[in-house]
Amino acid sequence: KLVEAKPTTADDFIYFIENDTVKLIFYKGTETRIQIPSEIEGKPVTEIESTCFTDSQLKYAVIPETDKKIY
Repeated sequence: KLVEAKPTTADDFIYFIENDTVKLIFYKGTETRIQIPSEIEGKPVTEIESTCFTDSQLKYAVIPETDKKIY
């Protein structure tokens, strides 16, 4: 069964840009099923911090192929 996930934008995250890549630090949204963007500010999302979804109601996330590390 296909699960629907709401696309997110840079506004949904606290993030850090370093070496032309994006590290997601914290998800500010309230959705329970999301699709993480593959790019923010034209740079690839390559890392997701372990704290990113702390205190969120998130149950399901589609992670972009650009992501190389999840802490």
